[in-house]
Amino acid sequence: MTGRVVSVADSDTLTVLHDRKPVRVRLTEIDAPERGQPFGRRSTQSLRGMCANTVARVQIAGTDRYQRTLGRVWCGGLDTSAEQVRRGMAWVYDQYVTDQDLYAVQKTARLTGRGLWAEPAPVPPWLWRRGVTAVSADGTPASKPARSNTIIGNRAAASIICRPAAPAMTGCRPGIVCCSGPRRQPVPPVTALRATAVDQMSLPSRCQHGIAGMGERNGENALVA
Repeated sequence: MTGRVVSVADSDTLTVLHDRKPVRVRLTEIDAPERGQPFGRRSTQSLRGMCANTVARVQIAGTDRYQRTLGRVWCGGLDTSAEQVRRGMAWVYDQYVTDQDLYAVQKTARLTGRGLWAEPAPVPPWLWRRGVTAVSADGTPASKPARSNTIIGNRAAASIICRPAAPAMTGCRPGIVCCSGPRRQPVPPVTALRATAVDQMSLPSRCQHGIAGMGERNGENALVA
């Protein structure tokens, strides 16, 4: 597929106009810094500088769960996935990479301190999306993923939503609103409220179990975002 690049959304996603229709393309082989992550903006600028308003050739590999076209993209004859890695603006995406030669390119970028490799221990985006904010020298998480105590309420039913592991709650299944106890019972709206705020609400007694404190053990029966 070929077409003109009409927009660059972020550091590994762009839109190509093909047959007068916009096609959103996610670059294969790489994973680049997220918005808000160190080097996220610079990585986006790097891809935009390569591809904006150029004619791109896309080697299509499939479609992802967001209905984006997956493909290896060449802008002006430049392999964007390889070039992002060479500039230190992206990681080789370990989980999905098929081009093993990219690891040599990444190694050179790391040893020469290009781009994100100027940082002593940059966090890969697949860990960043899980809430990891620091890694050790060998790339293993040095910080635990952030855990939020936000309870997600069901606006329509105004009830607590069960977590998948909630055996103590009769009739409770993932995505089903209910409280602990012999039967399900509605509770006040709980959309985006912290556990401390929920604790102060007047909830039916049979709904208190699994909410107070939202600790590792006490939080088993409520959905935590």
